[in-house]
Amino acid sequence: MKEHDGLNDAQQIAHRGRCHLLLLPLGTAYPEYLKEIQEGDEIMW
Repeated sequence: MKEHDGLNDAQQIAHRGRCHLLLLPLGTAYPEYLKEIQEGDEIMW
């Protein structure tokens, strides 16, 4: 998610260990407001 890229092939993350993925229904656009969040940002609930 830190690159805000779509996952088109499992090889894109094959080298990673544990990671976070955002799953969206096919045809759903990536939410623009998420692009403002940078790696390491504190998320307030």
